[in-house]
Amino acid sequence: ADIFNPLHSSFEVARDWAVRVTTEFTRQATKEKELQLPVTNYMDGLDSEYNIAKVQISFFGFMVQPLYDALGKLFPRLSHLNGWGERNCDEYREIIEYFERKKSIEVVQQEEEEEEV
Repeated sequence: ADIFNPLHSSFEVARDWAVRVTTEFTRQATKEKELQLPVTNYMDGLDSEYNIAKVQISFFGFMVQPLYDALGKLFPRLSHLNGWGERNCDEYREIIEYFERKKSIEVVQQEEEEEEV
């Protein structure tokens, strides 16, 4: 499920699996910290929808898309799966844009408040 979840035809299902996987990663990073072991970089800091979206896009581009491009050439009936992955990445990009716009608005509001003081 880990490698296939970004390709699910339903974004809600893909996102649910992503949350499950990143929760597991977060637990591992926490345990590594407790045991004073080196923390696996990509497993730390997955505590927000924004960070999960960024990781999912990277995972799709680095691992999933190349694998399923090759599989699609060998098994043409699978070639449509990357389209679903791209569609899910578009949903993640919208999440990222939402949080970045929200952050920009908060920065502007804070600057305006500081100017008033």
